[in-house]
Amino acid sequence: MSDTSITTSHAIAAEQFNDYAFREYVQKIVLKPYMGMSSESVVQVQEILSKAKGDAVTFNLARALSGAGKVSGETMEGSEEAMNFYGHRITLEEYRNAVKDDGTLSRQRTPFELQEEFRPALTTWMAQKLEDKMFEALASVSGTVYGSADTTAKNAWNVAQSDRILFGAATSNYSATHATALATIDTSNDQLTTAQISLAKRLAQLSNPIVRPVKIENGEEYYVMFVHNYCARDLKNSDAWKNAQQYARERGLDNPIFTGMLGVWDGVILKETPKCKIITGVGASSSNVAINYLCGAQALLYCQSSYPENGNSKVVLTEKRFDYDVQQGMQIKSIWAHAKAEFNSKQHGVVSVFSSAVTD
Repeated sequence: MSDTSITTSHAIAAEQFNDYAFREYVQKIVLKPYMGMSSESVVQVQEILSKAKGDAVTFNLARALSGAGKVSGETMEGSEEAMNFYGHRITLEEYRNAVKDDGTLSRQRTPFELQEEFRPALTTWMAQKLEDKMFEALASVSGTVYGSADTTAKNAWNVAQSDRILFGAATSNYSATHATALATIDTSNDQLTTAQISLAKRLAQLSNPIVRPVKIENGEEYYVMFVHNYCARDLKNSDAWKNAQQYARERGLDNPIFTGMLGVWDGVILKETPKCKIITGVGASSSNVAINYLCGAQALLYCQSSYPENGNSKVVLTEKRFDYDVQQGMQIKSIWAHAKAEFNSKQHGVVSVFSSAVTD
């Protein structure tokens, strides 16, 4: 006896709530306030591949002109300044997950509609997946996941980022050997402090090319620094931080960039997150070290694609029934590309700040 084959057309593509699912998914991304289409955003977004074929996109950077130019009476022709352009190519990947119940009785036993929980659970998963990948990229070593990079790669990365990397409380902790620099970080002098934040900001401003701050509507400039919870704890325990927040500017700033912030110090918005990487046993006396990220414009690159067969939806939810419709399931899928921006071998919009991170 042969079974009747039901093709994939039997799946119910729930297009009517795909757009809603995308909005729901985006709202759950902690990085959302820092995402924008402009090169002035912390996370620069491209959606060109949601309207055109292709599996990769190149983000471009034109270096600022630095020549002296000419003044009245001087000849310009023949003294033009050459422009320098860099590009960073990122490739799309599809991400999927699905859930399925085990039959009618499971749906009967719950006091709520089991299937109604599928969509929020899946959109939350997709948002967390994107965030995990973004923070993995922030910690990456020349495009390689930090934990997968070997000693040679980490040392070469240290040298390339020498003007935008900070180990502990002082620039003198720097070493071309990555492990040696990490070993200088001790549990007392190299906790995250307001002084370390200000030092990281100066590195951003003085690096070559500079790590550009983000400009908001009123023309003010800010950096955004993502800090691990252990580092945020140490910062909040310091008198300088307590005093600064007690007498800080008014709360309720309108720009979304301030949403959910820990506070502001010296033009740096602090955002607390457990997604900053912890490196275990590498500091002084085998202590743990966290990588915090002071970010400016174009720190991260993100390209969102879509599904033409589903009305160009950026996120697609598909319902499906199994085993004579006894079981019900739902899948979520989305296509995107992401990376830490790197131009001419340098991480373009990030100062990596390594701080002591003692567990509670």
